[in-house]
Amino acid sequence: MYDIKIIGENNDFDYEQIISYMQDKRNAEPIVMNVTDKYKNNAIERAELIFSIYEHENQTNKDGSYTIKIWYYSYDEMEIINNIMSFGPAIKVLSPESVIDKIKERIFF
Repeated sequence: MYDIKIIGENNDFDYEQIISYMQDKRNAEPIVMNVTDKYKNNAIERAELIFSIYEHENQTNKDGSYTIKIWYYSYDEMEIINNIMSFGPAIKVLSPESVIDKIKERIFF
């Protein structure tokens, strides 16, 4: 959301400030996860659908699994973690460590 235009009577917004705010909220490191269909639950197709709303990159691995990288904003993190957890063992988060720790915290506490 970088080409935002507000039309109306009160349109004296500081667009540079809006852009700066959005850039500040974007995490520098993507969430990297491995998705497998070994549980016969169409996890790869589901992951492609659920995470398609984020800037992402998919890579097919030799074993048939997918590696998905998601670039996201900090305010989306809990929603992404909830979606990841809905896959159970079909998704393994590889990085960043902060997201891995938050998932572990939710599982074990």
